[in-house]
Amino acid sequence: IEDLLAKAGHSMDGFNMGTVPNWLRCGSPGANASLCREDLLPYPLVRLSGFDIKFSLSYYNKLFYPNFPELQRHSGPACIISVLVNPVWSSRIVSDCEPANVIGEPHSYCVSRYYYGITVTYSTTGVFGYFDLRTLILAVGSMFAYFSLPGLIIGAMTLYLLGPISDFYRCRIERKLKADDECCALVCRALASSSSFQQGLMDDNSQKMTKETMLALVQQAFSRIEGLELQDQAQLSELVFDRLTEKDKGGVEGIELPVFAMNTCHKDFGETLHELFRENRRMWPLEYVFAPHWQTHRKAALFRRNTRGGLDMLALQHAIENTMSVRRDHLAEATA
Repeated sequence: IEDLLAKAGHSMDGFNMGTVPNWLRCGSPGANASLCREDLLPYPLVRLSGFDIKFSLSYYNKLFYPNFPELQRHSGPACIISVLVNPVWSSRIVSDCEPANVIGEPHSYCVSRYYYGITVTYSTTGVFGYFDLRTLILAVGSMFAYFSLPGLIIGAMTLYLLGPISDFYRCRIERKLKADDECCALVCRALASSSSFQQGLMDDNSQKMTKETMLALVQQAFSRIEGLELQDQAQLSELVFDRLTEKDKGGVEGIELPVFAMNTCHKDFGETLHELFRENRRMWPLEYVFAPHWQTHRKAALFRRNTRGGLDMLALQHAIENTMSVRRDHLAEATA
């Protein structure tokens, strides 16, 4: 204890300057000149008033070492002990009472003691750190929820606070898909590609689009795009040509119309439509709710039906032959 007091600049016989000065000593602030004495101490001694010693124990590992020279070559856990010595009044009044010996006796004997001494308190703190991959993943994952919040706010402002422009954005995002609309769009794209195929052929007697023809059409379509040189256009034409003729590489002289038109649809488009329009097809239970009958079937009969209600295939074939014959005649007259 004497060593701790010496390190803190105190001694057992030193004065406790943190208390009230002795008013009975002459010269003390507030002393009465007629009653003061010169032989009294100005402050109480430390050994009489007592003092408080606080031990603070702080634990660290290597990631959080404090800046102490003793820890430069240390690699394990470390405990830093800080001692604070504070001279204060540490007296304590304790009363010990003896219970009455006779039942109903209202009196008992008590002894009051006034203790002086040293108060010692301990406190512990510490910081340990280490890398934990699982905690890092959880922290990063939880941050994504906050990162998406600005996007949600901007999206709501774009969809509802820009007046007529918000209507265009909503139509692009909240597009409603229907089976009949998708079938109609696929057929229209196929017909448009068929017309473009026929107009793009330079030779009227040719039935295939060669790689040179495709390059000429690509160059015409992308002529106003800056930075797309002839070399890039040729590579783009090769990519499209190889993609459309990938099933018969090496011996293909050009792209035929069916291959060019069906590229607008997915590869299982024919099988899907065949199953959709198959006669006497049994609908799935949820199909009645989420895919009503009017979305995938005609509302009025356009072609001739047989006695069983199915399509008359002979009449359809005859109508197609007549239509193509008239078309060829018109084409011959226009060419002449």
